[in-house]
Amino acid sequence: MARCACLGTLLALALVGCGITLDRTPTIPRLYAPDPHERMGFDPAPAELTPPAGNSPAFTFVAEGVQKYECRAKDGAAAWVGTGPEARLYNADDKQVGRHYAGPTWEYQDGSRVTGSVLAHASSPNPKSVDQLLLKAQTNSASGLMARVTFVQRLRTIGGAPPDQGCTLQSVGSSAETEYTAHYVFFTPL
Repeated sequence: MARCACLGTLLALALVGCGITLDRTPTIPRLYAPDPHERMGFDPAPAELTPPAGNSPAFTFVAEGVQKYECRAKDGAAAWVGTGPEARLYNADDKQVGRHYAGPTWEYQDGSRVTGSVLAHASSPNPKSVDQLLLKAQTNSASGLMARVTFVQRLRTIGGAPPDQGCTLQSVGSSAETEYTAHYVFFTPL
């Protein structure tokens, strides 16, 4: 193992020396089983993020991308306000199979989509990360993978929190992005 790590370090240094940089998007273990928590040994989702009875986890994708923010004024102060994600969705084979964007909307490669609304929040187990969420499906495509989705959990978030600084009354209207990853668990009726 140490030899592989050394070779990897040498390769990275050689690439940098040639002016090539590697994409360093934060990564987390990807999980895809219907019950991702038990399979990967993760803590169960917080109780407040549990969908109502009659819904079962159907599939899980991992999103990697950014959370977007805009600096807005309110009550004489300025604060970062989330305007939505822009992320890629990956399957068990590490293949991009869709995307996640403002709405919030998840779109699968077959063209099917689901848009949700937030029902509940829970803090992320990782510092400086966006909250974990429970979302209820509001609109679905008529057919395709996303057609029957009823609820979506956003779990195991890493990153994506608003920037710590840079939003003042003088900078209202400016925008920022923060990298994030998350596991999205999609539920369908039993």
